Amino acid sequence: MIEKDFFIDTFHYSSPKPSLGITANYFNEDGLIDIAITNTGLNSEGASISVFFNLGSGSFTSPINYPTGFGPVGITSNDFNNDGFVDIAVANYGYLGQGNSISLLINNGLGQFPNQLTFQTGAGPFDLKSANLNNDNFADIAVACDGQK
Repeated sequence: MIEKDFFIDTFHYSSPKPSLGITANYFNEDGLIDIAITNTGLNSEGASISVFFNLGSGSFTSPINYPTGFGPVGITSNDFNNDGFVDIAVANYGYLGQGNSISLLINNGLGQFPNQLTFQTGAGPFDLKSANLNNDNFADIAVACDGQK
């Protein structure tokens, strides 16, 4: 049983839109686990993610926002291009017919994500996971879509 005082402090960090997805990883190579969230919006009208860097004191920086496709919902992180830096992949559910894609944000080695690649998916991508699925030593991405069987 977890004691009532197990979580001592609670912090709230604002983002541009309500969020549906979160991932944690070493984005800026300082040895502290950072956080990235989707900025989904109330009706999937959002089109960005926010990255919060860990300050090492139990607190995080203000968000740094990066554009994505419309309706970002799912998010995962891994080294997708095998350069030694953790990248971010986002499932873009869409808004008013825009979406049905994933955004791959490439880490430049400084914890910044200036380059984005977009890949089309099936209808309604809402979640994604990353792992080495085919044993080739590269991170793969599996996408779940609610518009297809």
